Amino acid sequence: MAEIVPKNVNRSHKILPGQEGLIELYKPKVINGVPLSGYLADFQVTAVIRSVAEMIPPIPDAMAGEQEIENEQYALAKSHPGKQLGIYVSTADDPTPDRKFGVLLWNRNPHFETSLIERFTGGINLLIAEGTTIYGKMENHNSGLLGAGDSISIWIAAYEEGSVSAVDIGNLRQVIYTLNLENANQEYNFTIPDGCQGYIFKCRGDEEAGDVLANIKYSWQPGKVTSADGYDFLPATSEESEPYLPPMFNKTLYFASYAANTVIVIKLMLP
Repeated sequence: MAEIVPKNVNRSHKILPGQEGLIELYKPKVINGVPLSGYLADFQVTAVIRSVAEMIPPIPDAMAGEQEIENEQYALAKSHPGKQLGIYVSTADDPTPDRKFGVLLWNRNPHFETSLIERFTGGINLLIAEGTTIYGKMENHNSGLLGAGDSISIWIAAYEEGSVSAVDIGNLRQVIYTLNLENANQEYNFTIPDGCQGYIFKCRGDEEAGDVLANIKYSWQPGKVTSADGYDFLPATSEESEPYLPPMFNKTLYFASYAANTVIVIKLMLP
């Protein structure tokens, strides 16, 4: 069965209404709530097209100049049976994929290969802004869609980075939370608000309020504080702190105490 296979890209993709046939080729990731931009160093298309006749370039005349040779090859390619891959792009501002150009593909031995970087830019890298997605779609050309024995592979190599918006430490506010571990050796969780830039936590140990001073187990992963490993140990009279960090997103702390009615006090630095 003929298909487009983007290498290093998850093959499962969402088909948008009215955009049947579009396959997502590349989209920069989002890590910890921070959208990234991609810098494509390679965007290579390799096509095995066996359902049409092979395109064999003509042997150039010994007296032909470079431009004449290019003109002959272009004329042959233009009239020769081939396939077409459409390239579409959507952005964060306009999520509807917009067709940018078509890539003509021919039967060459052992395969036909072309780079798409130069179709987008004159530079050596292609910048894909955050929220931008590149799609491919096979389109009818003079030889129709992909046939038996045809396949297309997409090779993409990208470096991704994002900017983190951090608030100056002097403008952060400290917010105090409490978490009551009512039962011993039971897991309790605390979700850190997105954007938090620092934390301190410890056993509160307020005897007049009925707190118990006890050792604590904690982890950033669920199920660890009640298991044999994967957790850290906080002595009853100590505290754990990271007072100033880049903004945190989608983070949860998990606690368990060796004694009932242990209250954890959690101090967060929030914007």
